[in-house]
Amino acid sequence: MRCAWSLVLASSGGVLIACGGAPARTAPPAARPLCVDPAAPGGIAFDAAAGDDAGEPGDEPAAAALPADWVVLAAAPDDAGGRLLVGVEGDCGQTSDADRCNPTLFAVPAGATPTVRARAELQFDVELAAIGDLPVRVVGLAVDDRDGDGARDVWVTYELMGPPQPAVGSTTTTWVASFAVETLAPHLTAQVGAQPEAEVLDLCTSTLHAVDADCDGDLDVVQVETCQPQLCAGDEPDPETCAAGPTTRSIVHVRQADGGLRAR
Repeated sequence: MRCAWSLVLASSGGVLIACGGAPARTAPPAARPLCVDPAAPGGIAFDAAAGDDAGEPGDEPAAAALPADWVVLAAAPDDAGGRLLVGVEGDCGQTSDADRCNPTLFAVPAGATPTVRARAELQFDVELAAIGDLPVRVVGLAVDDRDGDGARDVWVTYELMGPPQPAVGSTTTTWVASFAVETLAPHLTAQVGAQPEAEVLDLCTSTLHAVDADCDGDLDVVQVETCQPQLCAGDEPDPETCAAGPTTRSIVHVRQADGGLRAR
């Protein structure tokens, strides 16, 4: 079928693409150009893990709401008298199935009979060690407004241990995620650190900046990541190996219509 294509600007900002008398389909609107320098974004620099307290949960009555045989890694109060729990399946680290170690955030409201009000899986795109020590550690769990947008979110900071590699060992990555308090809808997920066992591999850290990066009136998050060989981060770096200095890159997490942040 030969078409005479036509383009019509839609009220949503997208473009309607029509083929003769065929139904029109909508192309997504183009991304807004950035109006800040991602390498030096300014805005509000914040520590996503600041003030966290996610020690051993101990005897946690709210754990009765979790699926059978799950293990609680961390617990903290929410803003309504309930509990926030992060857990994994009980055989995590005991089988070759690393999926058993996918950490999940649960919201359990106050009440005599614990029930799960909402749940959300913590996201990551690295491989986990399957058998051995527990490859997931929650180092932060709290409700707070850390990005300065006026809304309190659930913030989780977690470390993931990767599988051992020949000659270089494993790498532990640090992640930060935020969620809506009421629904646990995901807002931000970012890898903010990498700690390798081998000194020749890169040690990476990140700073986060809350800033309206595309000038649409909504706060976005710009992540500035700095990496260098771990042996260059010590007190006596090797001049020849470390002469080039650290490398940096910026990742812009743009605010979406649903309140979430998406890297671009």
